[in-house]
Amino acid sequence: MTPALLDSARLIIWDLDGTFWHGVLGEEGATFRADMLDVVIDLNKRGIISSIASSNDTAAARAFLELNAAWQYFVFPVIGRHPKNDMVRAILSDTQLRPETAIFLDDIARWRELVAGELPELLGIGTADDFVNAYRSWAGNKPFSDVAMARLHHYKLLERRQVARKTCAPTPEATTEFLRRSEIRCTVTTVSAELVPRIQELVLRTNQLNFTKKRTTAGELEALLRSEAHECAAIHVADRFGDYGVCGFYALEVASQPKLVHFLFSCRILHMGVEAAVYGRLGTPLIEGPAGEVAVDETLKLNAAETDWVSIRHDRLDAPAPAREASRRERMKLTLIGPCELESVGGTIRALCDDYIATDLRVNFVNDKRNVIRHHGHHAFLDLAREPLLSSRHADTLSKLPWFDKKLVDLSFNPDAPPDVVVVSSVRNAQCADYGHKDGGFSVPLDYFRAGGVDFTSRASQEMARDFITWYHGDPGPHFVEWFADQFTFEGPVSATKYGESLEALLCSLPASTHLIMINVTDVSGIALPTAADVDPGLVRAWTGQHGAINAAVRGLNERHPQRTAVIDVNRHLSSADDCWVPHPDDSPLAWAASYRFFETYYHFRRQVYVGMVFDLLDILIQWEQIAIDRETRESLEDMLSDKWWKMLEESQ
Repeated sequence: MTPALLDSARLIIWDLDGTFWHGVLGEEGATFRADMLDVVIDLNKRGIISSIASSNDTAAARAFLELNAAWQYFVFPVIGRHPKNDMVRAILSDTQLRPETAIFLDDIARWRELVAGELPELLGIGTADDFVNAYRSWAGNKPFSDVAMARLHHYKLLERRQVARKTCAPTPEATTEFLRRSEIRCTVTTVSAELVPRIQELVLRTNQLNFTKKRTTAGELEALLRSEAHECAAIHVADRFGDYGVCGFYALEVASQPKLVHFLFSCRILHMGVEAAVYGRLGTPLIEGPAGEVAVDETLKLNAAETDWVSIRHDRLDAPAPAREASRRERMKLTLIGPCELESVGGTIRALCDDYIATDLRVNFVNDKRNVIRHHGHHAFLDLAREPLLSSRHADTLSKLPWFDKKLVDLSFNPDAPPDVVVVSSVRNAQCADYGHKDGGFSVPLDYFRAGGVDFTSRASQEMARDFITWYHGDPGPHFVEWFADQFTFEGPVSATKYGESLEALLCSLPASTHLIMINVTDVSGIALPTAADVDPGLVRAWTGQHGAINAAVRGLNERHPQRTAVIDVNRHLSSADDCWVPHPDDSPLAWAASYRFFETYYHFRRQVYVGMVFDLLDILIQWEQIAIDRETRESLEDMLSDKWWKMLEESQ
């Protein structure tokens, strides 16, 4: 197997016994190979997905993969007692990928020969070790192209949709009814700068739903996008199962007889009717083939007339001027996710700007169990929000955590009116440590630095853990700490790399038209910190480094996506520790009081800092043309945020 094969690979199909792990699971037992899982994760970060074709007991194989936190990295696994060639065909059918893009791995020669004979068009066939050697040679020092594993996420959505579809009767009527219940939604947008790489990928790699069969170089695509003679658009697709991202592109030559010079869609939305619906909405124009021939696609035209289950919304800049002006008068939609700093910023926006900003606050609250929920915006819960099957499967475990509530893993928005801008705070990621679930492949946060830097699963800290959780979140009940230590493993604070990947995945999961603003944390390395006799200097150094790691991850995402993201830098408004403020008494007898008081100081600020953050947010919204504020309105806002008005607001709360 040669490294060059990986240039065309989009799918790797793995055997399990003797391939992904040592031994036979159902006989002498298996020894898990972490090196193989590392390769699968790396492949996902390069946009190459993995599936399974294994002769095994389905439940046992899945349980073993879940035990080793591997199950979630595969899509459309086929595990059973079927011939391997039938398994491979089923996987290709479910993923809707061509065999020329798939590689099959198995340690048994007769299975490799059978699959090679039945599916000679496969890109490659070999053993796992041969493949891994070729992969490592091919990957080298190449940067990851899909660090957020967006492609895996999209195929997980497709998998969920396929499972639901198979519950329907195999009749045309049942299929149509399923499609209607799927709530398929398309948003047609102009091709912004950040979408160009995705459109280039679609043009170069799409085959099954490429109606013009044309390939275009990056230069040719850029010229086409600038052409005044062509209307170019990206098609973003979502349904009730999730968001599939940008799945289509068209370039329509605007003339007396319009024609499509590009009209193509990703195979991930095959059999949804999207291509027919868009073709019908465009008026069934001519389609130009690779040799220059033009014709109306009669099959598409017929399907377009019958496809009534796809809703299409245009979010384009070519709307008539009155329509554009009307849309500007509508309130922009702003969602804020985070702890108490966003209570202050979001509450001020809601109070002062309600005429032109509709504010959705997802901040601290007390739930029905009387527990205080404070972890909005933490990466572990944002990651779980993108894995509804995972959070649903472990709902019982999560419900036992006093600091957990379903709202923490809810990133759902009104599909007909998604937010224009999402603001997320990074504060909780600086304060907390991750605790990984031993069997579930997910993690949850819990305070670390403010609690004195202890591992709450260690036997020595269990009494303190019980007291801290009760004081900060609510009574966890008897034996909770012992149960938590049995279920979870301490992983420590999140790394800059992992937090950056989580932010990347969050951005990818948002609707294509939604922008993301991140609020960073205090750069404590630049502030003269007061000494605290009861706080370990080593812990302070670790905390300082953690703040630097969080800010580096935030900065990195903004540098990668400057057109779609922005940063509210709290440090612009901090000149010294005097700008920070902590409302906690100095004489608390609690064991962690000194640590809590010291670290908590740098997450709460004087009034003028919050005022500065409010105007930073407004300035970003103005720059993105989400709102328009004239000089008189801005002066009025500044006046209202004077000391007198602020004191009145505090008294009213």
